[in-house]
Amino acid sequence: MVLTHPDFSMTRPAGLAVEITDAEWWLWLRLHELEPTSQLGGILAWKSGFHSTGDYNQKKHPGNYSIRDAPNRTGPLWLWKASALDWTFPEAHQGNYGRISRYTQRLLASAKDPNDPRLDLVLYEFFGQADNDRVVEGFNEWKESDASSDLSHLFHIHLSLLRKACGDFWAMWALLTVIMGWTVARWRASLPGAQQPAPAPVPAPGGGTVGTFMIQINGDPTIHVSNCFEYRGLSQWETFLFYRDSLKLPYLVVPDLATLRERAGRYWTEDETVQAAPLLTDEHLARLEAAARSGALDALKDSSGAISADALRSILDEEALSLDELADALASANGGGR
Repeated sequence: MVLTHPDFSMTRPAGLAVEITDAEWWLWLRLHELEPTSQLGGILAWKSGFHSTGDYNQKKHPGNYSIRDAPNRTGPLWLWKASALDWTFPEAHQGNYGRISRYTQRLLASAKDPNDPRLDLVLYEFFGQADNDRVVEGFNEWKESDASSDLSHLFHIHLSLLRKACGDFWAMWALLTVIMGWTVARWRASLPGAQQPAPAPVPAPGGGTVGTFMIQINGDPTIHVSNCFEYRGLSQWETFLFYRDSLKLPYLVVPDLATLRERAGRYWTEDETVQAAPLLTDEHLARLEAAARSGALDALKDSSGAISADALRSILDEEALSLDELADALASANGGGR
């Protein structure tokens, strides 16, 4: 299944060479899902260049271009891992360049777009076939210049990965979104912490006043879930999708905060004991203590003699008295005042 959002789950084959990173293998699996009849031309090869490790190049091919620049001599894996991938299209051997040219063109367009940073995160260079001629196209991301290579790249796309990024799943995700044809905006929206676009409203059966439902203020990106008595904001886009697609919860859009509170109830927190308490002055504390001693707070106590969090919230929330007014009222109940 072709990915629609980042998902880095994978199973590493038992016999996979240790010089191949999980991120590189993940990328190949995603490419194969995108084009099931394509083939893995190779990741690790004991020769000079990116297909072998930095250590091998230093020992066997010192000064090789794949270990010359800073991004290819840094990171935790640059010495010990291969840093290239060949993606082969069998039909291209017969001159059918439709698929290979599609993906090479996407890579070229991204590489030459000054407003697209994705390939800068992950590639040193790439080669492939972008048209129907017998000339290999490519681009050197490090030098920001066109590049070419031998004719074998008419049949496969070669990706030289920056050695510092060869184990970086998010860098591979950036590369994959280019290959899949995503815009920069769509890629940015898929990153951790990105603000997701608000979904289209779905009418709620029966007006959404009974049972669990989702609710959102028009123009506000936060989506809430409510049981009619209390509500909370959803922190994960995947949670919204689960509620919408799997649980098929009703979804409402309301014009303002007042309407949200009327429909959704009070705001809910998982552990209300960790919420910041209001800061009272010494004067307020003294007057409140006096009120408590006088019995002015007895009306708030439950059958066990305790004052519940809900009872306190009912007099401390933003729709009730201010702290000053509360202190004055309690002090007055005790026969005093300011």
